[in-house]
Amino acid sequence: MEQLDDVLQELEARVARRRIEGKYPPGLERQLEAEFVAILEVVHRGDDSIGAIFQILAELREETRTLTGGFSSHSRIPGGSIVHRLIARVFGRPTRIVAQQVQSVLSRQLDLVEMMGNQFRIQRDADTRVLNQLEIAMRDRLMMVDALAEAILELERRMASK
Repeated sequence: MEQLDDVLQELEARVARRRIEGKYPPGLERQLEAEFVAILEVVHRGDDSIGAIFQILAELREETRTLTGGFSSHSRIPGGSIVHRLIARVFGRPTRIVAQQVQSVLSRQLDLVEMMGNQFRIQRDADTRVLNQLEIAMRDRLMMVDALAEAILELERRMASK
């Protein structure tokens, strides 16, 4: 890791020296920075929306578990509790069946959303790996350009001295 730091420091020193010498065209850094920002905008898709998806998913799973189709027999009206219990007996079974069906459908939909969230995570991780590979490739090419520039300068010095 120290070698990488040494190489980076050397590159930064060369860039600073060449910037002072005027060897880099005006606006080169702004152009490279703009290109890098454009790459980041494509690769990095914003804040942690994937985490928000899984948070909402957990809340929806909990809400789905509480679907029972049951009736409350409580009433503020005198004798209303008896009517509520009667309604619960008449309509309770079909209501519970519908609640179970809704719960089953919602559970499958939540499974699908979870699968999509997992795919988003996989894609985000792949994007991060690609971005890291691009950064390494850019540094390699910059080092190569720098080495070639040094070689050309050395050749020019040799040709001028002959």
